[in-house]
Amino acid sequence: LVANTIQGNTKFLAAAFQPGHTGLKVSPINTSTRIAFVVGKNGSLSWSKLRSDANDGEPAESSPKPARAPLNIAGLGAPAKRVAPPPPIEEYDIMAVRAVVQKYIDTESVLMFRTSTCRFCDRVNQLFTEKVGTDQFRTVDISDRPDMRAELAVISGRTSVPAVFIKGEFVGGANDGGIGGVVPLNGSGELDRLLTQAGVTLL
Repeated sequence: LVANTIQGNTKFLAAAFQPGHTGLKVSPINTSTRIAFVVGKNGSLSWSKLRSDANDGEPAESSPKPARAPLNIAGLGAPAKRVAPPPPIEEYDIMAVRAVVQKYIDTESVLMFRTSTCRFCDRVNQLFTEKVGTDQFRTVDISDRPDMRAELAVISGRTSVPAVFIKGEFVGGANDGGIGGVVPLNGSGELDRLLTQAGVTLL
């Protein structure tokens, strides 16, 4: 039993722990009003006085609830930042833009379409720079050209970068796509054969 004194009137309450639940529930013995006490996992105590009419279970009064800390998804001590969605592609001349992309593919012996923040692009760029030099290797940054990227996807069948072409043939990205990807082709020796066949001098 728990004694509860309010404004000089003492009422006795029956208390019992419920198995499988955190906290205890306390109910008056001699009144139709019920009060529920809940002990939180951190040791805090809260209570709720419940109505006993037809709408049984609806809280009529309760103890103040502590303010919740902001949700920390990133786990860095602050709420995670929202990432802004990419800007929509504005209307453009499809045939004209596609012709520009195709011209790069047709005229460059070794070509890579890339973006400025792509680490895989950086890896491929370093590989070709060391293998054939900058004079025989052309990069086209399409970071600010969503129209060119859209048409590149039509031509190559992929939306990702890097997109590498050797003598007009799409060989893939860094690790896959096309005929295997630059890094796997380099590991197997096939990349050297493709470059030599394209008339590119290896360093």
